[in-house]
Amino acid sequence: NNTSTSQKSPEHQRLPRTLPLPPIVPQMLAIPLALGFLLQIQPTKAVWKKSSRSSEGWSVNNFPMAAVVDNEEQALFEYNEAFNGNATAGFPRFEEKDGLLVIEAEHFFRRKKSTYSLYTKTHRWKTNEELVDSGAMVKRGFNSNYWDNSGGGKFMCASPDERGEDKQGPFSPKDSTTLGAPARMDYRIFITNPGIYYVYVRGYSIGGESNGIHVGHSTCLTPEEAAAQGKKIRPEDWESSNMSGFRGHNRWMWEEGRKHEFSSPARLNLRKNKMVLNIWNRDDGFCFDRIVLTKDQFFDPDKDTPDSERRVRQIGPPESHVLII
Repeated sequence: NNTSTSQKSPEHQRLPRTLPLPPIVPQMLAIPLALGFLLQIQPTKAVWKKSSRSSEGWSVNNFPMAAVVDNEEQALFEYNEAFNGNATAGFPRFEEKDGLLVIEAEHFFRRKKSTYSLYTKTHRWKTNEELVDSGAMVKRGFNSNYWDNSGGGKFMCASPDERGEDKQGPFSPKDSTTLGAPARMDYRIFITNPGIYYVYVRGYSIGGESNGIHVGHSTCLTPEEAAAQGKKIRPEDWESSNMSGFRGHNRWMWEEGRKHEFSSPARLNLRKNKMVLNIWNRDDGFCFDRIVLTKDQFFDPDKDTPDSERRVRQIGPPESHVLII
């Protein structure tokens, strides 16, 4: 602030040596200055766009990100332009049909960095391509199955892997946000058949310290967190946190189980219409390729995979259709 608290009286103020500008000129100069200031503080939004790269008409091969920088909280977010959308053109949402919803891990519309205070490095979900660029995949020595059997060839990993299989490093963020939140990804979905959905995740672990994930909705990791935000959601809506297992390490596999202290399989109570599905990291170093939500308690993710490929690929049913609403 350049304004002085003590101003001189008019008789003591020096007159300018040059002629004063006409009154209209300062006003004209103020307009571009004001516009420049407004543009400077506006958040940088990702732009929705279509492409011919996929059968749906969506650009799913490249993931240009636009960081939102309008405040400290929003600076934690990055948006996937291919699945972000906007209020004018519409928002892409994966449509549940006949009690089944299938989403590729890399088709999130937004991801958020971790604020978990025990981490000494910034954690986020990254595509395998981003990790290859950073050298992280080569450093960890993943075998060829990691790449060859990932379905569409892309997947997401919680990175970096700060707690290794030697159990050195910070403990995993469990179902509490008192120490800050794990890294998160968000997926827009559309539900026509509300109710209980069983959760299946196709993941890849290299050991017992990289085999866990949290699944939920409404951007709340726990019922307590939802209550604190005034959201009227029942505790059973969160019976999909602490998914764990993925045994038979160093290969892709489906998992619907949770940590041994939870008796029920992973499931979510989804309401009708528009929702946002959330994925948080539990164990860093864990990777996943797809997520399936189904009303069928005895669902077999591989029933639509040809017998000749089930043992090798285990991809599961095709991805759900995308609505623009």
